[in-house]
Amino acid sequence: MIERSGFPTDAGAPDEFLDVLAGIGDADTAAATVERYREAGATSPCIGAVPKTDFDATLDALGRLAAG
Repeated sequence: MIERSGFPTDAGAPDEFLDVLAGIGDADTAAATVERYREAGATSPCIGAVPKTDFDATLDALGRLAAG
């Protein structure tokens, strides 16, 4: 997936990589990222907690997104 997204597999995780492939940030950022994946055809995006973030608020936003 990393290589198909245009990133070298040995480069670690540069900021651009995270911006393109991950939804790290506030609840709105996470929801926008999941929506982008859904629009691209994803049916089961992976969602996980990131230390030192407000994960409860993010889960609430993503739950509203899932509910439609």
